[in-house]
Amino acid sequence: MSRNLAVKESLISEAEYLAFEEKSKIKHEFMDGEIFSMAGGKRYHSLTISNIARYLGNQLEGKPCEVHTNDLRVRVKPAHYVYPDVVVACNLKLVPNIFDTLENPQIIFEVLSKSTAYRDRIEKRMDYHDLESLTDYVIVHQTEMRVEHYERVAQKEWTLRIYEQTSDSINLKSIKCQLSLGQIYQNVEFPINLKLVKSKKK
Repeated sequence: MSRNLAVKESLISEAEYLAFEEKSKIKHEFMDGEIFSMAGGKRYHSLTISNIARYLGNQLEGKPCEVHTNDLRVRVKPAHYVYPDVVVACNLKLVPNIFDTLENPQIIFEVLSKSTAYRDRIEKRMDYHDLESLTDYVIVHQTEMRVEHYERVAQKEWTLRIYEQTSDSINLKSIKCQLSLGQIYQNVEFPINLKLVKSKKK
């Protein structure tokens, strides 16, 4: 989902954000006093999220794990609340005294868009890597077939693997699941390379 800065001129407290969000008809993320409205995603963005959730959910059937799309809020740390595109939690725990807020995400997927790319790849990644419960952070590109998989190997150490082929498969060891790029991008079409088209016409 795309995010737009909703409140910029004045910062609000965490308590004010939670009270505001509970009554709001649309979702907002919150970081250090600023709230970001969650605008609706486009067709292929939504389809990619659905593909990920569906194929993971099928593999996790019967296990104590839940797969949620961008309706379940996650507290990554005090004063930082987000709605990941896809989140997997096993033996799910909610933050005490805060409505429907997950505190132990195990795997997070973010599908990039123009408005979210910087936050997803830089700001959020840094926050996510500090989450003790998180074992995998997966960034999925939308304009090309490319997936970046960060896997935790130690408390402060992560490995990065990049996948770019339909047959490539992401191994999510912590939940014993595999997800191919063919599954992630099923029925997704990528934008035409306009530079390539123009060069062929010359």
